[in-house]
Amino acid sequence: LLGRVYHIAMETNQDTVTDNLFVETMDETSKDTMEKVFNILSKPEDDPDTGDRRKQITDYRSYLDYDIRIRVNDGNDRLYSGNYDAKSGGETQTPFYALIAGAFQSILADSEKNGRSPTGLVLFDEAFNNMDGGRIKQMLEFYKELNVQLIISVPSSRLSYISPYVSNIICLAKDEYAIAVYQARSSSDA
Repeated sequence: LLGRVYHIAMETNQDTVTDNLFVETMDETSKDTMEKVFNILSKPEDDPDTGDRRKQITDYRSYLDYDIRIRVNDGNDRLYSGNYDAKSGGETQTPFYALIAGAFQSILADSEKNGRSPTGLVLFDEAFNNMDGGRIKQMLEFYKELNVQLIISVPSSRLSYISPYVSNIICLAKDEYAIAVYQARSSSDA
């Protein structure tokens, strides 16, 4: 089933996609496959008969295998997967944040090219938690060049690194069962 789903996704011409999941151009085998997928996905998540199958179908790793090629200063390339265990948390997070930035930039550029108004919004929870101040600065400067709006949630220990790059800071403070929210800085303060 997974191989057939991948084949359908790769063979689907974006120009022929309509509101109907089962487009007229789809052959009977593909229609049957998509009906099976729809039946699995429409059952409750905790359904014992389809739970594992549902996870397989919705997990991109069932269809794609990827790695990040890193060009180092000496001109050699190495794969992220080969160095993951040997590197610090910041060194392993940096390629992912760069990859996310590249993906959003690609989407924005495609929108502009096709005459649509591009919108870029990225949400990060506990962002850059394993990165040092220098790496955080590089990533935020990179995102600023891309003109992508970020909404970043960080613990107070990371705020000093991020605050020079943001226009609004909203602080949350928890007191037992209540949360206080206050604006520490707004765009007009920056």
